[in-house]
Amino acid sequence: MGVELMSSVIRYCSETKIKEPVSCPVVIRSYNANMGSIDKNDMLVHLYRTPMKSKRWYLHLFAYVIDVSITNAWVVDQRDSKALGVNGPSLQDFRIQVFRGASGQMSVKSSSEEARPHLLKA
Repeated sequence: MGVELMSSVIRYCSETKIKEPVSCPVVIRSYNANMGSIDKNDMLVHLYRTPMKSKRWYLHLFAYVIDVSITNAWVVDQRDSKALGVNGPSLQDFRIQVFRGASGQMSVKSSSEEARPHLLKA
């Protein structure tokens, strides 16, 4: 595969009872640094899964990709809402808004939509 970049991390050695520097690939260090974000994303996706009963494995995969996409869009929306100083919708409300928008249903505005009319340009 080629030469991997190596970095140094501090690990506890049970034999010497002290922390020692150990070399490891940069990829492993990056994975360990971002592992918490992956776990949180996985937890959010599984909070409100799209219900699907099918024996076809690819339909479950499709539903999972949709769930991950909606959850990632919600995370970005929360970040943008925080930057604007307004409260964004909950994940459940966001999923409902996405469903209604995709199905063409118009609904009564929620409090979060009234707070951010500039985002409702259709």
